[in-house]
Amino acid sequence: MRLTNKQILNLPVYTVSQDFLGRIASFNIDSEDRNITTYHIGVSSFVKKLLSNTPELIISDAQVISVTEEKMTVKDAVIKEEVQEEKESSQEQVANTAPLTSKSD
Repeated sequence: MRLTNKQILNLPVYTVSQDFLGRIASFNIDSEDRNITTYHIGVSSFVKKLLSNTPELIISDAQVISVTEEKMTVKDAVIKEEVQEEKESSQEQVANTAPLTSKSD
């Protein structure tokens, strides 16, 4: 199936578990093999909360299960990986923060 850029842009993106992630905002094309390499997803408010207000997800072609005229379906792990990365980043920030000490007079 061939889709035009107008059909791809703003296409809703769901996980295999039918969680709505957002809509395709843009995509990148490899100039050598002329294939889409990554999709930039403008995320839903639910996903923004999970990812600390991250405005978009970048999904590689390898994470895409299917693309139809109605929607894109991606692996469930897409959102889990992003949430895990966010948690690890937050934990590193906490670990690198010096504990507060109180001055005793």
